[in-house]
Amino acid sequence: MKKGYLVGPELLRHIREAVRHYINHGDKVPNKGGNLGPAKPRRVRVRLLQDLYAAVNCMNDPSYAQAVILERGPNGDLYEGSIIRITNRFENISVDAGTFAKAEWITDEWELYAADCPAESSSGGAV
Repeated sequence: MKKGYLVGPELLRHIREAVRHYINHGDKVPNKGGNLGPAKPRRVRVRLLQDLYAAVNCMNDPSYAQAVILERGPNGDLYEGSIIRITNRFENISVDAGTFAKAEWITDEWELYAADCPAESSSGGAV
């Protein structure tokens, strides 16, 4: 008799959904002992993978972009981790792809709350 588990498509689908839910929603998940582990951080460092445009309307027409979470390694350097979707509800702020930024988990979405400004922007560099 073979040891181990047979993992079929249905079980794989459930595992993918659970992982996606945890990454996107920050809910607590069971650990090895069956107890709920800590929720994910409410603020993260990110690098935008796409341009994040200004919202058309902050209430009902925000914009979205993919970003990669920058984790801190044991030597203190940052490395790329999970990819998340950032929501921009600011109507007057756009952020270019590649920009270092910060996002905060607010009411079931990652919202932009800070971004590095390039030298050519009105808020960055020497004037």
